[in-house]
Amino acid sequence: MKVFFVNPRLAFGGAIKTPKRADTVRSLSITHVVNLRRLTNDHIS
Repeated sequence: MKVFFVNPRLAFGGAIKTPKRADTVRSLSITHVVNLRRLTNDHIS
């Protein structure tokens, strides 16, 4: 998983799709995640 730190408190990177990736994020002391992926869902209006 790629993680790029902009500064000590802000990072961006790839999607967290598996428990292993969640563990990686946790091990980097990242406490909050914002999902900015675009999602198309015809069931949501």
